[in-house]
Amino acid sequence: MKKDLFELKLKEESIEIEGNKIIVKELTAGEASKYQHSLYTFVSGKPVVKVEAAELKLIILTCHDEEGNKYFEMSDLENIKKMPSRISEQLYNIAKKLNDPPKEEVVKN
Repeated sequence: MKKDLFELKLKEESIEIEGNKIIVKELTAGEASKYQHSLYTFVSGKPVVKVEAAELKLIILTCHDEEGNKYFEMSDLENIKKMPSRISEQLYNIAKKLNDPPKEEVVKN
C-alpha cells in the first residue's frame, strides 16, 4: 500500500573512527533531489556537471551524531578536504552504499 511506502524507515549504518561514533544515514527523496541538483550548474543555458567535492557533499549530508544531529555542515567543506582520505573514503563508501538504488530492482520496460 502507498501508506506503507511513506512509513519506511531510512537505512543507516554506524562507524567508529578515531573514537568518534558517526551514523551515516540514507537520504530522503527530497534530500537526494536537492543533492543531485547541487551537482549541476548552467553555462550558456545548458546544464554542466560540477563534480568537484560531490563525494564530500554527500558525506556532509549523510553523517550524523548519535542524537541525530548533523555531524558536519556545508561550512565544514574546506576542513573536510583536509581530512585523511582513508577517513573520507570510509564515510563516502557507506553513504554511497546506502543511497544508491539496488541494481537488481531496476526493471527495463
